[in-house]
Amino acid sequence: MEDMVMPVDYGTGGGALCVADLFEALMALAQNMQRTQDFDSLLRSTLAIVLRFTGFEYGAVHLLNDQEDGLYLASEVSAKADGSYKIDFSSCPDDLSVSKVFQETHPIYIEDSLADLETVESGRSLNFRARVTLPLLAAGHTQGVLDLFGSKARPFSPQERYLFEALAVNVSSLLTAARLYTQTQAANAHLMGMNEFGSRIMASESFSQALELTVRCILEATRAHSAMIYLLDSKGKAIQRFGLNQAGQQIVDEPMPRMQGTTSSIHNLGKPIVVSGFELGAHKEIHPFLRSHGIRATIGLPLKRGNNPAIGVLYVRYDAPHMFSPPELEGLTLFAAQATGAIEYLRLLEESRRREVDLGILVDTAHLLISTLDMDELLQQIAVRLAWVTGMSSCAISSFTKDPDHLILLAQYSDLGEPKLENVNKICYLDDFQVTRSILETGQPILVRVDDPDADVSALELLKAEGYECMLMLPMKSGDRPVGLLELYSSRKEVHFSEGDFRRLKALSEQIALAMVNARHYTEEQRARLTAETLRHATAALNSTLELNQVLDLILEQLQQVVYFDSATLMLLEDHTYSVAAVRGDLIPGSELSVKAPLGSHPLAEAVVTSRESIIVDDTSQDERWRCMGISDRASSLMAVPLITRGEVIGLLAIYSHTSNVYKPADAIMAQTFAGQAALAVANARLYQVEQKHRALYEALSEISLALSSSLDSNAALEILVEQIGRAVPYDSCCVMMLEGESVRVASQRGFERFGIMNLSELIHPVSESPNLNHMAVTLRSYFIADVHTDPTWVKTKSSHHVGSWLGAPLVARGKLLGFLSLDKVDRKFYTSEHAAHLGILVGHAALALDNAMTYTKVELASITDFLTNSYNHRFFQQQIREEIERAYRQGHQLSLLMVDIDHFKLVNDTYGHMIGDQVLRRVAARLKTELRAYDILSRYGGEEFAIILPGTTAHFAGGVAERLRKAVSANPCEVGDWNIDVTISVGIATYPGHAEEAQDLIAAADAALYQAKEEGRNRIHLTPEPEPGE
Repeated sequence: MEDMVMPVDYGTGGGALCVADLFEALMALAQNMQRTQDFDSLLRSTLAIVLRFTGFEYGAVHLLNDQEDGLYLASEVSAKADGSYKIDFSSCPDDLSVSKVFQETHPIYIEDSLADLETVESGRSLNFRARVTLPLLAAGHTQGVLDLFGSKARPFSPQERYLFEALAVNVSSLLTAARLYTQTQAANAHLMGMNEFGSRIMASESFSQALELTVRCILEATRAHSAMIYLLDSKGKAIQRFGLNQAGQQIVDEPMPRMQGTTSSIHNLGKPIVVSGFELGAHKEIHPFLRSHGIRATIGLPLKRGNNPAIGVLYVRYDAPHMFSPPELEGLTLFAAQATGAIEYLRLLEESRRREVDLGILVDTAHLLISTLDMDELLQQIAVRLAWVTGMSSCAISSFTKDPDHLILLAQYSDLGEPKLENVNKICYLDDFQVTRSILETGQPILVRVDDPDADVSALELLKAEGYECMLMLPMKSGDRPVGLLELYSSRKEVHFSEGDFRRLKALSEQIALAMVNARHYTEEQRARLTAETLRHATAALNSTLELNQVLDLILEQLQQVVYFDSATLMLLEDHTYSVAAVRGDLIPGSELSVKAPLGSHPLAEAVVTSRESIIVDDTSQDERWRCMGISDRASSLMAVPLITRGEVIGLLAIYSHTSNVYKPADAIMAQTFAGQAALAVANARLYQVEQKHRALYEALSEISLALSSSLDSNAALEILVEQIGRAVPYDSCCVMMLEGESVRVASQRGFERFGIMNLSELIHPVSESPNLNHMAVTLRSYFIADVHTDPTWVKTKSSHHVGSWLGAPLVARGKLLGFLSLDKVDRKFYTSEHAAHLGILVGHAALALDNAMTYTKVELASITDFLTNSYNHRFFQQQIREEIERAYRQGHQLSLLMVDIDHFKLVNDTYGHMIGDQVLRRVAARLKTELRAYDILSRYGGEEFAIILPGTTAHFAGGVAERLRKAVSANPCEVGDWNIDVTISVGIATYPGHAEEAQDLIAAADAALYQAKEEGRNRIHLTPEPEPGE
């Protein structure tokens, strides 16, 4: 059939990629991911595995850079141990295959670069003949390109191309999970490490010691080649520097003016500038300087607080090309911000000492901000300390929610020194009090007293609502972005703040904002790390088997590690019909496991499939879409997540809880990420299941073909066919019908005796009277009737009363219809299109073998048949006389031989002509055959002479046969056209072993007896006399 997958090589590694190779490669990749934590090592080992299973000699991975504006060569591996085969990408700058695949997301297959003018140049330049370039897709986006090369040409079948693309999808998925895990680990390490380093810097006793500790900490954290701090004046001019190399030696840098351009840019922009080994040309003034110092990559980080100008620039330099990942950039930026705070506070501390200003509490608060990343604990301690430091009655700290119009109260301290817990996590709308929005938009603090006639009306309303006499509100900003609000309230009207107090509180509010951002990042990174670790373990578990049922159960088992639920359902989608494939929990009846229904009957499932996005129902009592599947009424909330692989929705996960409002958007993101891995596991298991079915089918096909080819007897081939076909396609009864003109005759049958039907061999049925046979005769394709009781085309017969489901296939060989194979099952709705497809493949081979056997039978018969008389020829006679004498000898039986000659046959030819003579020969042979037994052997010996072997016959019995033959010939004239020709025969008889024991002697004896009959007057028989004793 055209839609069936053709057999492929099932070897391991090398040659054409096959399904078995793919599954072994996937298992190897999954195991490799568990063993390898380092991303670069994972890339190299992944490439090595891909080369081993695909048979290519060189591979490379190009990944999207962190700026997402181009690709870089992330890893390359040669399959040759000695590295003798290598691809030099710089040798062919005009090769656009990688960028084309990345942009268009379509793979490129080059079977032979020398066979196409478009590829011959790149093939020669890059030294390859065969090449496969595949996009690495993750969550619908291209993250890179997998490039495979071979020095020899090789073809790529459609199935092999499909397997290459499936391999690329799995490689991309694994790399995505590994990169997420690696980045999460790195980000967490950076964040924790930077926090620790910040604490160490804050412990410095002097400003200069803080500078040195900053450089030493960054070198320890990054393992960079060197680090340098440039301190700037208010105009951005470098006024002081301090730097160390990795060995801890102080370095004397290039004169400061050479670095002034980039340093000023960082000062003015207030953002980091990255100069990597891939883009040094972008900063020409520092390119020669970096090269002269062996620097291949550097990053300049501004040392700044909020919107204030940078007080300096921290340069971190590397002596090898270095790509700065987002987590690394974030960690370095956070470190720079913490170092800025430490340096700035230490500078302020020294200034305070000079001015005899006690800023001890401010420093203590700064230490507090550095010492913890627990946001709840952090903010509560800050609220308590600020109320105490400022002498205010109450302090409240709020933060923006995801909605920029809403603030949430995170911490509050009251007059009694206790938090008002009932207000914590309370949502405040900015529009409720316009003063709040104004402060956040302008970035300026506001001090309001209840009796101030010039105060903002909305500010007075807020003050009265809180029940205090005086209020100080400060915005908390991280950079240019407001992150929250700091509120201080007092029961006293006599509250005064100096400009110095305002500066210190503003600096402290910015430090609080930075600490909140750090804590938030820490929380998010902790969650991301946990998510990555959970997904990594879940992915490994899902890849531990390829059995579909086990995969389905594992998905729900591992899902419970990712998202909480009381019950869950896994539904698979096929041809707009969903089926419940697995269930878990107590909210779903066991009967639901067999449910199949049109997708349109389940509105919630249809909505998920159509939108391709997760749907959360907070309260099922308010949404009727979920009730179509018969879930228990105890389900109060649910989340439905699509299973998407290769851009296609193949099913969905439905997750239920007893409690309402359980699932949040973060749960949906987590579940969707897991669902991507689950969908890939289901797709792999389905592919494996199909491969197993095909393997079994092709094994059965091979054995059936071998059995059929072992016999060239057409009858034996028919028996083998009905016996072996049941191994691949089950049946209760089966028959083979061979075509005879416009009708069919049952040539072989099996299983009908169970239903009281003994013999169908005499049944001859016109094809035109059977719609199913006529359909197959016209289409030459297999055909099935799932339920004959409901099919109007089914014709009931006496031999089909037991049939519930029917399957048939035409026997077609070399374009010729030979007959039909008919299979019956008692069960209704048993046969499907899959059975029909399998049977179509099997009978194609069977028909060819059957045709070969029939052809062989015809050829063999023609080789031993005399064309004129339709009797055996002389060669066959000589072979058979020897075999029959040997058989008679073994069995101790006798054997007689008759030699027959037509009398005066020459006169017939002379009188009527040779054409009439040939007709006479045919009629005489036909009359002789009529009088013989089925196992007697009639042969034309030559001319008008025949030889007849009579197995197991005595001389006396042979004489009776000879006389009967003579009378049959002479009894009636031979009618040939208008002529009635009288014909007689003479017969000579000899018997083994009485007359002779050797074949030639027996022939000679019978021939002598024939001669004697002719001598005695013809039209008679003569028996060879028994030899005298002693002769």
